[in-house]
Amino acid sequence: MNEQPLARWSGSIRRLHLTVALLVTIQIIIGLTMDRHTPKLVWTHFYLGLTISALVLWHWFWILTSERRLLHHLFPWSPRRLGEALADARAAIGGKLPQSGPSGSSLAGLVHGFGLLALTAVAALGTTLFILIELNLSRSELGEIIEDLHATFAWFLIVYWCGHVLLATIHEARGDHVIARMFRFGK
Repeated sequence: MNEQPLARWSGSIRRLHLTVALLVTIQIIIGLTMDRHTPKLVWTHFYLGLTISALVLWHWFWILTSERRLLHHLFPWSPRRLGEALADARAAIGGKLPQSGPSGSSLAGLVHGFGLLALTAVAALGTTLFILIELNLSRSELGEIIEDLHATFAWFLIVYWCGHVLLATIHEARGDHVIARMFRFGK
């Protein structure tokens, strides 16, 4: 596939990113504050999680059918692209941030791909846990394992989210305007 990389984020991906970012932010706050004594928060967490799961599924469907060239950006697994990501990482350690955006660096794509994989894992495990709860199987050995995996990936996602926001802020402060470019709507 020799398609040209996207020059800028499409309106669809910007709206999806904004929606998922807002919902995941809310979900993180709820997840960190809920417990067995806050059943309304627990059920809000479940249903918001199912909404996020649907968005993640739609995102994968959209990438695989309409925006296949994003796969090369999000998952730069070829030796050349992995070499570029390593070079970008070395440059970042030296203080030179890699270019962001859909035609940006392999490192930026790799980091975004890991974020999508982490979100997919959290959403899939959370959905599975919800199903087990509905089937009264959540306290089974399988339910306990899935709950632990969900929590582990959720913590990874929280760390990713914090790093993502921090680096976007650093890019913005350095004049890269990634936030303005990502969340600009219209033409």
